[in-house]
Amino acid sequence: MLRFIFTKIKNKYRLYLALLAGVISMIAVFGVIMMLRKGSLDRLIQSAFTSYYEAEGKFPSVVSRTGSVVLESGEDAAEAVLAGMKSYEDTWDNYLSLPVVNAQRIAWMKGRRSIFSYRGDSGYLDIGFMDTDYNGSHFELLDGTFPKEAEELPRDHYWCLIDRHTMDVNHFVVGETLTMNELDGPEDEPVVFHIAGIVKEAGTEDYFWQKSLFASGLMLYVEREDFAKIAADHHMEKAQYETFRVYDYRKITVENLEAVRSYLEQFKEQDENLTENFTSLLTDAEQKGVSVKAVLYAIAVPLLLLVFIFISMIAVRIVSSETGEIAMLHSRGMSRGRIILIYFIQSVILAAVSFGPGLLLGYGVGMLTASSTGFLTFSGDAVPGYGIYPGMILVSGLAAFVAAIIMLLPVIPRSGSTVIEQKNRRHNSGLPLWEKFFLDVALLGVSIYLFFNFTRQMDQLKLSVLAGEGIDPMIFLTSTFSSSPWGF
Repeated sequence: MLRFIFTKIKNKYRLYLALLAGVISMIAVFGVIMMLRKGSLDRLIQSAFTSYYEAEGKFPSVVSRTGSVVLESGEDAAEAVLAGMKSYEDTWDNYLSLPVVNAQRIAWMKGRRSIFSYRGDSGYLDIGFMDTDYNGSHFELLDGTFPKEAEELPRDHYWCLIDRHTMDVNHFVVGETLTMNELDGPEDEPVVFHIAGIVKEAGTEDYFWQKSLFASGLMLYVEREDFAKIAADHHMEKAQYETFRVYDYRKITVENLEAVRSYLEQFKEQDENLTENFTSLLTDAEQKGVSVKAVLYAIAVPLLLLVFIFISMIAVRIVSSETGEIAMLHSRGMSRGRIILIYFIQSVILAAVSFGPGLLLGYGVGMLTASSTGFLTFSGDAVPGYGIYPGMILVSGLAAFVAAIIMLLPVIPRSGSTVIEQKNRRHNSGLPLWEKFFLDVALLGVSIYLFFNFTRQMDQLKLSVLAGEGIDPMIFLTSTFSSSPWGF
């Protein structure tokens, strides 16, 4: 059977080469549509995030939550607060499945009135800590030193850091002591805080700082161990916290966009204390993506239609030239099903041979299109986000299968013909259907109408584009057809 198929292909190699070119083109068109669809939508999503960052100056994919933890007697307050934050963070990480760029955790307790040693003034200051080491990685020291580098203090005396805003409001200096008489120690000694240093955020590009020191208010920042000790010794009943989870938006693509957006909406519905800043960006990108896909499909439909027609014409021409062979095989006792099987195997072989070149051709055209910087101008540089991916391979395989079916269709009505029926059909053949009903004339009229209508609306379309309005994707479809009315 295979020898018979290859002999047929060899005898009519020019027709089969043309058919092979058509199948390769069909696979390439399907592949490039999927490649451009994914690449353009991914770039649209990333563009929404980068535009937000440039306009707002904030990282565009942050989930945060403010809450509180009731402290039990003898419980490590720092561990309790961190565990409360982690339970929420683990849920977010599990469902969103995005890499975490950075995380900022702040915990604090309401302090008491403090007596300032240098001027005798007083004021209320909160007691807090950040879940990070107080060093140069996130903090820039303006004056003084970090607590761990300072000398050891007596019981109920603690080193602390303050930010520049707290310093300016209260006129603090390094080394000043702040006494909270209302927080009596085990031996009725008040809690005393010593200002070790004045700090500010280290660098504007540090994604750790989702909430600034200024926004945190007037606060004394102590070490984590000191925070737990103060809460335990002085029976603090409640600690508050705020956590910020910074996710890598570069990993959000057209494939997981809907899932990420859906999970974020569910988080907000179930937790009124949760906030995030990228659901609106995802929704906007998804809405714009509908127009992008429509434009791509509208441009691709005429190409696919032409490829379908080309493959059908060549397949019909091949089958017509082999009608005598088919009739002879059937007259000699070969069943109709076996004849169809022969041509089906032939179609599968041609589709399989075309798959690799078609996929590579689609990739090349896709990369060339993606690197376009203007009309018939291509940079030739590799464009991030574009490439061969599983969806493209799957759709290209589907295109190869569809091409095999198109090649097989002309065989089915002729597979049961005998030699006598072929002779009778030649004598009784009439005009084709499209000639009987003047379909060519009708299609020509439709094309002229579409071309006229498109030309008349050209000025209005220009105004719509300048105003930032979307264009109906069908314009591309009708203009493609109408620009060459005799192509029907």
